[in-house]
Amino acid sequence: MLFVSEGSVELTGYGPDELLGGRPHWGDLVHPEDRDTVWQCVQQAIQSGERFEVQYRLATKDQQYKYVWERGSAWDAGEQGTLIEGFITDISPLREKELELERSKEFAAAIIDGAAEGIALVDANCRIESLNRAAARMFRITSDDATGRHIRDLVSPKDLAKLVHQFRRFKASADSGLFNDGLEIDGQRADGSMFPVHLSVRELNLEQGRRYTALIRDISEQKASEEQIRRQNERLNATVEYSPIGIS
Repeated sequence: MLFVSEGSVELTGYGPDELLGGRPHWGDLVHPEDRDTVWQCVQQAIQSGERFEVQYRLATKDQQYKYVWERGSAWDAGEQGTLIEGFITDISPLREKELELERSKEFAAAIIDGAAEGIALVDANCRIESLNRAAARMFRITSDDATGRHIRDLVSPKDLAKLVHQFRRFKASADSGLFNDGLEIDGQRADGSMFPVHLSVRELNLEQGRRYTALIRDISEQKASEEQIRRQNERLNATVEYSPIGIS
């Protein structure tokens, strides 16, 4: 090192004299898992002649790690070796917030994926962005295969017009709960077979734009039970109607 500012004390706990004297060597302060990333970034800057930017973890004098952001220039100075001129700043608070957000997203994704009901995330153009495991099993398709498809691929052709009509009303309405009561339609599996589902939709306003979550429940057993009760009632009514003895 040829120059180190007094800011090194606040950043690392080491003063300029210590770092200039190689006690410790700056490269040794970089987290072992980040050294290859930093090295490759610097090498690319040397070859391209452009400035570099890199984030990495840096060890402090009290054996803690900080997340830092470095921006600078690097060049091959011949016998002097590689020279780097740059600015380094502590981004630990920002990085911790990012990590916290990532953990929150992972937690939410785990809850959605483990939900008993089928859940589909759909964009403003009715393209599927993801299916949870329950929805994938329901429609006999993987989430990867479903991603990018239009939602109509999961709906019976006879019910498509009804769904499109309701969805247009939903998008045009200020009421994000237009589908709160749900809609009963026939879903279409990847193998072409049909089955009855109860569908409800909620709007999400995300940074990426409008998104919709579709909650999908397979109601095959419910419909089968309703049909069984209907037939039993029909048989009972027929028995009463044609019985030779009055029943009251």
